[in-house]
Amino acid sequence: MELTTKLSLLALAFLPSCFAPAIDGTARYTQLSPDGSLGISTAALVGSNSLGELGLDDEESIPGAMVDFQWLGPHLSVSTQSGSWSGTGVLSAPFTDGTNTIPIGANVDSELDLDIHSAIVTWDFLPGDAELGLGFGVDMLDMQGSFRDQGTLQVINFDESLPLPMLAVRANVHVGSIELGGHIAGFSIDYDGNEAEFIDMDVMGRYHFIGGSTHASGSIMLGFRSITLDVDYEGDGSERVVADLDFTGPFIGAQLSF
Repeated sequence: MELTTKLSLLALAFLPSCFAPAIDGTARYTQLSPDGSLGISTAALVGSNSLGELGLDDEESIPGAMVDFQWLGPHLSVSTQSGSWSGTGVLSAPFTDGTNTIPIGANVDSELDLDIHSAIVTWDFLPGDAELGLGFGVDMLDMQGSFRDQGTLQVINFDESLPLPMLAVRANVHVGSIELGGHIAGFSIDYDGNEAEFIDMDVMGRYHFIGGSTHASGSIMLGFRSITLDVDYEGDGSERVVADLDFTGPFIGAQLSF
């Protein structure tokens, strides 16, 4: 939440004094289901373990928050969401960080944490209540994993922060007190031996039960979040991390507009 607060204050500092933006504050819970695979090695990767094999494929309720600023053409969204998964599994491919190794067939205690902090700004090209905007943004992914061999107590950890620039498209339409819309943002990069692809899709429908679609209104919303992450990079230590991950699920939330 600290990053969201700082970004929000920075956005307000650049507002012209002659007008103020419309501000939407949203709190929501997302039922995220993880899928994909993860490999940790120090050389050519010989294989990855699926999240199911690691015991990390359970659906979890994830809290999140978003603040939207809209004034004339620009629309800035700042959000944060944090999730944690844990479980037990059996490795079908070894994990190694150059010092410790957990072999194939080992029973492991697994933990995976993913924090997503996002800032996206788009410019609206449509007049009236409908919105169609193009822009850019950045996601900061904090990803941490820990895997402990139940037999030898060997532990393999990784802890990485990945700043990811993005191109973004946003669309919204109002029909009375109903609003439908969302955004999709993503990028693909290959730099200095590190590869990454990232797509973040967030779509929703909301009902303004107080104040209609005007300012000083309250809304409830239902939506769907999909996060796709495909990375191959050298970590802070000697390990190489290859992650092909998907986090998807519905969300429910409440919003206040000012």
